[in-house]
Amino acid sequence: MDNSADNSNLFRTMADRHTQALYSLALARTSDRDDAWDLIQEVYERALRRKPNVPDDRALRAWLTVVLRNMFIDRYRTAATRRAPVDLDALPMPEPDTDQQHFWLDVGIEVIERLGEELGPSARDVFRLHLKGLPVRHIAVELGIPPTTVSRKLFHARRKIRKRISATSALPG
Repeated sequence: MDNSADNSNLFRTMADRHTQALYSLALARTSDRDDAWDLIQEVYERALRRKPNVPDDRALRAWLTVVLRNMFIDRYRTAATRRAPVDLDALPMPEPDTDQQHFWLDVGIEVIERLGEELGPSARDVFRLHLKGLPVRHIAVELGIPPTTVSRKLFHARRKIRKRISATSALPG
C-alpha cells in the first residue's frame, strides 16, 4: 500500500469516528464555528504528517484531543502576544500642564535643602547626597545600602517635601 492510500485510510477513519467529538471540543474552546473547523483541519493535517503510532481507535482519539488542545493553546498564546497597532494620531492630546500644578518647581534650592533637613536621619543622608548630584548607585555604595533602598528613600523624601511645599504655598500671604 502506498503512502497516499495510508493517508486516505487514516483520514477516513478520523473523519468518520472522531470529527464530531473533536468539533464539540474545538467549539467549546474557541466559541466560534469557523475557528473550530480551522482547528480540526490543522489537527488532521498534523495527524496525516505524523501518522501517530497508536494501538487502537480510542488511543487515536486521545492523541487527536491532545493535539487539538495544544494547538488551541498555541493559537491563544500567539494571539495574546500580538499587539494591535495603535494609531497615535487618533489619540487625544494631553492637556498642557498649568503653572499651578508645578508651583513647587519655582521653590529655591535653599527651601528644598531646609525641608530635606527635616527628614528622618537615613532619608536625610540619602537626600543630601542626591542634592549633591550623586547617582543612585553611588549613593548606595557611599551609604552601604542597596540601590533599591536608595530609590525608595528618595521617592518618599521627594513626596514629603512636595507635600510640605504645597501645604505652605496654599497658605494665604
